[in-house]
Amino acid sequence: RQPWPIDRVHVTNPYVGALVHCPMGRLLYPHGRLRAQDGTRTLPPMGVMLLVAVASICTYLVMGAGHGTLDASVSLYSAAFSMKPQPLTIVRPQARQPGAPFVAAMAATFQTPQRLQTMHQASTLVSEVTNDNSQSRSNPFKQERWTETLNQLMQSAQSPEAIAEVLATSGPKKSVCMDLIVELGKRRGHKAIAQVVAYMQRSQMEMSPKDWNKMVKASSKYGSWQVALQLFDLMQESNVKPMEVTANSVLRACSTSRKCEKAVEFLDRMKKDGIPVSAQSYGYVISACRRTGQCSTVLELYDGMKADGVSGNIIAYNMLISTCSKARKLDDAKQLLEDMKATGVQPDVITYTALIGAAGRAGEWQEALGFLNQMQAAGVAPNLYTYSSLISALRNAGQWEKAVRLHETMVQDGLTPNVVTYSALISACEQAGQWEKAVALFEQMTGQGVKPDLVAYSALIAAYIRGGKTDKAIEVFRRLPDRGLAPDAFIYNAIISACPGSPDEEPTLAEGIFADMKKAGVKPDVTTFNSLISVYEKGARWEKALSLREEMNATGIKPDIYTYNTLISVCEKGNQFHAAIGVFNAMQRNGVEPDVVTYSAVISACEKAQRWQVALRIFNNMREKNVEPNVITWSAVISACGRAGQWTYALHLYQDMLRSGKKPNIFTYTAVIDSFEKEGIWERALGMYDDMQQNGVKPTIVTANAVVSVLRSAGKRQLAYHFLQQMKKQGLKPDVITYTNLIRACEKDRVWEPAVASFDEMQANGVKPDVMAYNAIISALLESGQITLGLKYFDELQAAGLQPDAFTYNIMINMCERGGQWEQACVFLEDMQDRGFRPDQNSVTWLSSAKGQDWLAGGRRGLRIQPFGSGRTTAEEAWSMANPGGERVLDLNDLPNPADPTLIDDDVDLENFGDVEWFEQIHL
Repeated sequence: RQPWPIDRVHVTNPYVGALVHCPMGRLLYPHGRLRAQDGTRTLPPMGVMLLVAVASICTYLVMGAGHGTLDASVSLYSAAFSMKPQPLTIVRPQARQPGAPFVAAMAATFQTPQRLQTMHQASTLVSEVTNDNSQSRSNPFKQERWTETLNQLMQSAQSPEAIAEVLATSGPKKSVCMDLIVELGKRRGHKAIAQVVAYMQRSQMEMSPKDWNKMVKASSKYGSWQVALQLFDLMQESNVKPMEVTANSVLRACSTSRKCEKAVEFLDRMKKDGIPVSAQSYGYVISACRRTGQCSTVLELYDGMKADGVSGNIIAYNMLISTCSKARKLDDAKQLLEDMKATGVQPDVITYTALIGAAGRAGEWQEALGFLNQMQAAGVAPNLYTYSSLISALRNAGQWEKAVRLHETMVQDGLTPNVVTYSALISACEQAGQWEKAVALFEQMTGQGVKPDLVAYSALIAAYIRGGKTDKAIEVFRRLPDRGLAPDAFIYNAIISACPGSPDEEPTLAEGIFADMKKAGVKPDVTTFNSLISVYEKGARWEKALSLREEMNATGIKPDIYTYNTLISVCEKGNQFHAAIGVFNAMQRNGVEPDVVTYSAVISACEKAQRWQVALRIFNNMREKNVEPNVITWSAVISACGRAGQWTYALHLYQDMLRSGKKPNIFTYTAVIDSFEKEGIWERALGMYDDMQQNGVKPTIVTANAVVSVLRSAGKRQLAYHFLQQMKKQGLKPDVITYTNLIRACEKDRVWEPAVASFDEMQANGVKPDVMAYNAIISALLESGQITLGLKYFDELQAAGLQPDAFTYNIMINMCERGGQWEQACVFLEDMQDRGFRPDQNSVTWLSSAKGQDWLAGGRRGLRIQPFGSGRTTAEEAWSMANPGGERVLDLNDLPNPADPTLIDDDVDLENFGDVEWFEQIHL
């Protein structure tokens, strides 16, 4: 009485329930397509019964009369021997085929023995088809019965005894058995075929070579290589000599199924059995191996083909050259071209396109252009794929301008670029840094009606990222789903790596995209985690970066060399020496060998932690493992020694670097000059500065500041001011570090007027002083006894919005103590302790004086000295995070660093990093 939703209609008839949507059904049920006027999928119960009845009659009349295709959509469910109702749904076919039987839909339900399938029914069906000579099986109704027969046999093949009984009961003829084998070959029914062939042998049916060839050929057509090989074996067991075409059909099946080894084995079997081997035979085997990328096997087959005296045809040569192209074997591809011409086979457009691809993959873009000229000279017109392959070759070589000109030539030749061509062209411009041109080409593509695909959008996103337009890249990324495209892992990785990261803000954008990626079902790979770690590296967020490694382990993703290198780098930027060493140990324990980037990052971490001895041992270990240091590595280890004041080691390393053939860069020279500061070796500093310029390395303000710092340390104030004038002549603009060093030089000579003059010149030149500059001028005034002027500069510091540091407060307390301004000293001390700074030795000395004791006894708050390591991650904690559960390889117990008390008691063994005896034997 009430319309039922289709999903609630059940078939309880113990036979077969059918719902057929046909023209007659539309008359009976005027809503059409089984959809009610309100859009719901409903059907009255009485309508179901009436529609099934009438549609069944119409189906029989139409199909029985042979009227061709019935516009029907069928979903059949068998509930036989089962009282449990099953849902009835509507299935629309994707395409109609002439004579397609509606029982073919029924076949989809016959998959398990529990469904109304019996050997009796199978036998009956086979008998009907066998004994029916009145009409051909091309009749739609007969075709239905035939299809049902095949499915019954496939089901009965679950048991060899069952299908044997079916065949024995029905007694099919030879023609029926052959058709059964062909059709079962399409369905890859190996067991069923074996039983049919066995039945034919028991029935003593004569099988000619053509009969066998027909069955093998049908199996190879559908890629059933097991069936084809099985039939070939049965053919030989029946003492029937196989024909060449039969054997080639087996090779074709192996080629379609990408079974290279099977194809090679069968080719050898053909030779042993005396079956003729032709160019077609080799072509099938080469095709099978080409599809699996086995270039060496393909070339061996080519040698075998020549040894057998088989002349290759154009198809075989094209496959050979294409295989070499994908394997980046340009020389082999060129040799094949020469052999091809020598045998009289003329190259076609496919040949030259493959050769251009081979040259492009080998990075030989000139040869790729040469192949284009050759094909045009030979009268072979390039097609769209040829131009696209050549543009890709130019893209890989960074020749974006030539790629753009080739695109213009392509259009002039009347070829319309497709999305593949545009994608390669956009990518070429993007990789060359021409991101604006890449964006313009994308707009040109869409303007010409070429619909971009995911590859094109990937190139556009990469172009925006290259141009620093991260917001535009993210905007394109966000709109991909609206265009019906789902971002893949490559796009997610690119977007994540482009996200900003800084110490002052959480990288929520990258983390959000990472969460969206997992939510969308795109599985993160090692590149995804590397991209996210690189975002954390930008902000020196080493703790979050290390936590990602745990997630990688949980998801079964193994970190690669780039993962470990980035983790070490983020620890180095976060000044976490122990964490960097922990990652360094963990990667070796996990079987990942460090490379030059790894060693450079670890040595840089040692440099920042002033662990120059550890840096030397790691550098020595690097050379023992035959890892060649690059300029960055040399500069890092020299800087590690230089910052520790070990100028003899730094200079020896510099000379060793020259002997190794490496050319120093600006960072190397700066590191060597820095090493002279502690001892004030100003002659060597100036000499190194001159050598740098003579070797064609242009100095920077950083290098010049290093020289000024050495002159300041050596007490060469006048020479420092002279060097300042030389800097200006070289076009180097002094910065705040330059002026700070000059002021400190004045402090050392106890002259305050030049210090004030330098400070004023700095401000006049638009250089904004920082806290260190104010500390330098106040300290210079302190040394000269200019207390009042020093207090003035302190007020100016605060007025500029700068926050005094511990050094500033200690200077001011000492200044007030010298000037007898006890109350002001107390104010500075209170403010200092409120900010969490601790006093230096001079301030502590003042506290122990009589005036200081009076201040402490006068009701003032007790002095709260903040522990040095408070609020920071300890070395032990950093080690545990970076190297969980791992044994220590380094031992720093014998190398305490007074600048970092948290590292003094650590136990790290250096024995695995060799010794540094060779450093002790230096002679400068």
